[in-house]
Amino acid sequence: MLRTKGSSLSSSENLDESLPTNVAAVEGTASSPLLGNLAPTRPRVETALLAGLLAVFGMLAISLLLPLFVKSAAHSSDPLQESLPVAEDIKALAERSPGMLVIFSLLPQLMLAALALGGSWLSPEGWRQRLGLTTGSLPKRFWILLALSTPVISVVTGLIISRLTNDLSQRMQDLGGLYGGHTGLFGLLVLSLPTLVPGLCEELLFRGYVQTRLLQSWQPAKSILVSSLLFSAAHLSPIHALGVFPLSLWLGTIAMRCGCIWPAIFGHTANNLFALVVLLASPHASTTPQISMALGLFFVISTCACITSLFFLSSQSAATGSYKS
Repeated sequence: MLRTKGSSLSSSENLDESLPTNVAAVEGTASSPLLGNLAPTRPRVETALLAGLLAVFGMLAISLLLPLFVKSAAHSSDPLQESLPVAEDIKALAERSPGMLVIFSLLPQLMLAALALGGSWLSPEGWRQRLGLTTGSLPKRFWILLALSTPVISVVTGLIISRLTNDLSQRMQDLGGLYGGHTGLFGLLVLSLPTLVPGLCEELLFRGYVQTRLLQSWQPAKSILVSSLLFSAAHLSPIHALGVFPLSLWLGTIAMRCGCIWPAIFGHTANNLFALVVLLASPHASTTPQISMALGLFFVISTCACITSLFFLSSQSAATGSYKS
């Protein structure tokens, strides 16, 4: 009995002593098939970058083709109106056919969503995990705080750019003229076009499909920077691209730190909604002091939320890599 026990112990020791040699042999053989299976591989970023570039070229193609269609549809037999700017053409066409405004607004956003959803469907990962549509690493109550903190980023950026040029403010006024004045259920639908729809579709692609993959292979700062450059380039206008770049850096940061893109979606939507409310309410602010007070109060709330968010995020560890389920 003792001999058998000793024999078993000796065999076990011999096995333990042989393991390091075998492992070292595997680790030291670069051409070993086993090593090729064990070596960790980083996900390829080419597909994510390609999707971002396709989005930029797709937006460029739509921006070139849309004015041609609008010009022909808005005044096909009125040569006196040929010199009207495209924004006025779209407004005139939308007044005659309100459904056209919905089509013009949805077309580029659906293109972005199709790139994100199509790419995630081809991915071996689950589509929710691939796009960052998970619960993340932070409590959901902080999503509201991060959403409220987002508008102040655009307000400060807009104030700085307005000192350099008036192009951004003119563009925003054109948008306010397009989406304002509608009532009923159709009015609610129209209000969702520049707010909820971009907040969802643009974040699905740039923070979801693109940044999610970049974070798996690159450093966080580089991932956020590249996805933000693609996001800004997709807005085409140099002034508009410059205006949304700080916003994109913020949205990329909160998505990375939270481990999901939901806070970025809500923050993007809140930012666009606040901008639209300001555009629609500004003409009445001089005659209705309550409007100015309400806008000022929200700006203070957003500023406080932003400061609190920065303090909170600085105390949390970054949820880099794949977004957490």
